[in-house]
Amino acid sequence: MAAQEITIHLMNGSASFSDTTTSARNVSELKEKLSIPAGTVVNVNGLADTEGTTELSNDDYVAIVRDNKTGGIVMLVIKNNG
Repeated sequence: MAAQEITIHLMNGSASFSDTTTSARNVSELKEKLSIPAGTVVNVNGLADTEGTTELSNDDYVAIVRDNKTGGIVMLVIKNNG
C-alpha cells in the first residue's frame, strides 16, 4: 500500500514557502527524500527539529536551514486544525 501524501509549505533554498506534496511521515523521511545532508536543521511550524522525529501533517510550514544561516525574521504560524 502506498503511503498517503500530504501537502506542506516548504522553504528549501528559497526565500518563500511553496506548496509541496510528499509521502514523508516525519522530518527524517523528508530529509532522506530531499537528499538533505545530516546536521541540517529543519524547522516545522517554527520549532527546530534536531532529531528528525517531528511528524508532518497537512499544511505544516517546513523550513530547511543550511550553511550556518542565522538571523532572519520571526514567523508566527497559526494552524487551524478544524
